[in-house]
Amino acid sequence: MCLTVDLVYASHPIYFLLTHPRSTGTAFEKMMRTRGDTEVVHQPFLDPFLLKWLPANDPYLKSIPPNLTYNDVRNKLFQLAEKNSVFFKEQGSIVLDYFKTHPDFYQNPQLRFAFLIRDPAKSIISCYRKMPSIDNTGIGLIGHKELWELFNMIQEFTGKPPLVIDSDDLLKNPLPILNKLGEIWEMTFIEKDLHWERGYTDEWLHVDDSWYIEVGNSTELGPYRGDIPRQEDGTPEYAEIKDLQTRKRLQDMYHAQIDSYQKLLQHAVKP
Repeated sequence: MCLTVDLVYASHPIYFLLTHPRSTGTAFEKMMRTRGDTEVVHQPFLDPFLLKWLPANDPYLKSIPPNLTYNDVRNKLFQLAEKNSVFFKEQGSIVLDYFKTHPDFYQNPQLRFAFLIRDPAKSIISCYRKMPSIDNTGIGLIGHKELWELFNMIQEFTGKPPLVIDSDDLLKNPLPILNKLGEIWEMTFIEKDLHWERGYTDEWLHVDDSWYIEVGNSTELGPYRGDIPRQEDGTPEYAEIKDLQTRKRLQDMYHAQIDSYQKLLQHAVKP
């Protein structure tokens, strides 16, 4: 069943970066905060998502209004856009069901989309280091398959593919890639946007801040650190994982995501 709410508008655009865990998305967010010309919100749909997934006694839920809904978040975004342009990034798996039941949200002309993706060989091992129990379900979703589904939904509505950025390309050639995004989002990126002061935002600190150590200690976007060791067929070796069963689990997760990643990669902008 498709549920809708009244179509709403505001005075400024809402820039929506669809991504997945460990994709360089928070560094991208830090860059947008550095610009200072846009209201930046950190993963606003995460809280109503976690209300569904976390056990009722989880300490994190104490900081979330117990009746918070996706529509509440949506309305807040448009309220903010009355005063200034708004940027936020969100994991595709968190909003996929909402897109399906509320197409008027993603079809709103004020939303301007882009996708940020990263090779699952890299994002999976990065997720594992933060959350060893990751299993590609629920909160642990790697998310490339969900992003591909969202990509097709937006493309079907607009008649053209949304812009896709690959993390490796962004780190290798940040300004040329961002200039491609700027053409779509109608904004200009300059060298100083790529550098910032160390530190955390308040929105990161009420979550498990161990997920933000790298970007919190960073002072710039990047650098690109190269590829990871792989088998001949491209499967990541993950030699650092000594338990063979766990290593195979992560490699199986890679094989489940790589097809969707490669489909998205075909649409990635190049410098």
